[in-house]
Amino acid sequence: MSFLSIAFLTALPLAAVPILLHLFDRRRNVVIEWGAMDFLMEAAAQRTSARKLKQWLLILLRVLTVLFLILALSRPTLPGNWFGNSERTETIVVLDNSLSMERRAGDQSRFEEALSTVSGILDELSDGDSIRVLLASPYPVWATAGSLRVEADSRERFVEQLHELKTTGSSSDLLAALFTAVHAETQPTLSRRRIVLVSDGQSADWMLDDRASWERFRETLNTAAVPTDLEIVELSGESVQQSNLAVQEVRSSRVSVGVDQMLMFSAHIVNHGNSTLTPRSVTWTIGDQTMLQSDVPALEGGATRDVYWRHSFSEPGSYAITCRVD
Repeated sequence: MSFLSIAFLTALPLAAVPILLHLFDRRRNVVIEWGAMDFLMEAAAQRTSARKLKQWLLILLRVLTVLFLILALSRPTLPGNWFGNSERTETIVVLDNSLSMERRAGDQSRFEEALSTVSGILDELSDGDSIRVLLASPYPVWATAGSLRVEADSRERFVEQLHELKTTGSSSDLLAALFTAVHAETQPTLSRRRIVLVSDGQSADWMLDDRASWERFRETLNTAAVPTDLEIVELSGESVQQSNLAVQEVRSSRVSVGVDQMLMFSAHIVNHGNSTLTPRSVTWTIGDQTMLQSDVPALEGGATRDVYWRHSFSEPGSYAITCRVD
């Protein structure tokens, strides 16, 4: 048993007040010897024992009334299996909706495959369990308003919401999403939680170099509020040669600069695919105006390259700098 307002339990000693009042009242009674009363003692003996029983029953009812009031204010909750029901479990699906999930493998994209996987997870759940979806790109965002209890009518509604989800134009932060899932609020009747990460396994989304954060996540998972299991579903698709060239990051040597002062911009280009790419054009723009185009040498699968651009501004103001690879 657990309590939602545990502070009220500090008032439990008040249940002894009826007993103390009874004992205090007995001390105030003064026994007066009166000879004529001796003739009535034998007749009143039977009624005296019955009266004492009624007094103690009345005290017991008063104590139970105080206890009931305190426990009601404390809002107790009982696990579902106390009444013969199965334990309540919650499934949190961490869904990778990054740009790479738009890659097609056969007749469907990786994201469409992921949605089918989530639908399969829903079919495996029992009525009474709960499920919710957490999107990982560009940062963790809940796709469902709270945890949805699985029932006959809610299954269809969940599938409809699922197919309304879209990918984004950026990468996923899977580590932050997993932290968010573990720290999600829990219901008092929840006995176990299951986190299922559905991703295409792109290394750029995992931040594997941040070992300290992953160690901290493992500790967080082991000390979660409810026992939590972690499953990772990596979408396989078809093993084909694919091009996946991306501008990973754009930086400037300074964030503010004077008029006609030279500024250096750099773009980190990564070939996330598994095939070598022929030279591609890189375009630098300020707003909608194209400023420079240059070629990039061939990049093997997994290779990276930095490209640079030097520029100065003739007028003060704020400028949006874009680097795009064809």
